Amino acid sequence: MEQQYDEESAPLTTEEIDRAKYSAVRSTRSKFYGYVEWEDLMQVAELALLETPQKFARLAEEGNYTGVWQEFNRKCTQYAHKQKAAALGYKPEDLFFYSKKVLREIIPVILESWESGDLYEFEYTDRALWVDVDRALKGLSASELQIIRWAFQDDDDTVADRLGISEGAASMRVSRLLDKIREGLGGENPAPRRRSLSNAASQAMTRNQWDGES
Repeated sequence: MEQQYDEESAPLTTEEIDRAKYSAVRSTRSKFYGYVEWEDLMQVAELALLETPQKFARLAEEGNYTGVWQEFNRKCTQYAHKQKAAALGYKPEDLFFYSKKVLREIIPVILESWESGDLYEFEYTDRALWVDVDRALKGLSASELQIIRWAFQDDDDTVADRLGISEGAASMRVSRLLDKIREGLGGENPAPRRRSLSNAASQAMTRNQWDGES
């Protein structure tokens, strides 16, 4: 994404909507390279505009570039997951998606275990989830992980204080890092109403299917 949503943004132009579309298609194509074709994803994005014109019109009128990008990305990702599932022989509903709420709940526990050296992971009710998020945290850069520590470990100083920025900017910084972690764990659920499987076996199978792919 190239720009963030600003409540005071002017309505989006046709060129800006097209840029959001191309950016979302390019992002999806990169993540699912070898499973989807550029032309097919472009068609999916175009169909999204035709199928939900009111939604896109509302987002464009608000000047919400991020919202437009996310809607294109959601539709393209949903299609790409189906194509990948067909190629690898599993069902799309077997994929497990992590919400920000889940991440906010488990990250402090994992960080505490790192600090104390206690092997909480063996006592945690969902060890597969622990392993996933633990690995994602270790994949962050040192500066990114430091911000996560400031945000989720008890400290008198906030992320805003540490970085010398506003609370709003600090909140956005943390939110983007959570998005990055979630992206590494499979991305945002492209079908929010779908029931996700949570048993360790299905998660382990999914991780094996994703191994080695960015």
